[in-house]
Amino acid sequence: MLAKMLIVIALAMLSVLCLNGCKKEPKVTETETGAVKTTKEYEAETKKQVDKEKENVKAELENMEKTIDKEIEQEK
Repeated sequence: MLAKMLIVIALAMLSVLCLNGCKKEPKVTETETGAVKTTKEYEAETKKQVDKEKENVKAELENMEKTIDKEIEQEK
């Protein structure tokens, strides 16, 4: 009888430990870390990205124009 009770208690403790060990840690939000961006910061970041994309497009266009010019010269 005593052995059964000890086994039941041990299983109960093991179950409680497993359930507590499987808890997920709470996620820290940006507001808690102080990393909240303002609208101006988002706008500035977006403007930088757009400017970078414009530069990339211009460079790609120039490359394509050079390639086309070379092909035209080779055909002549």
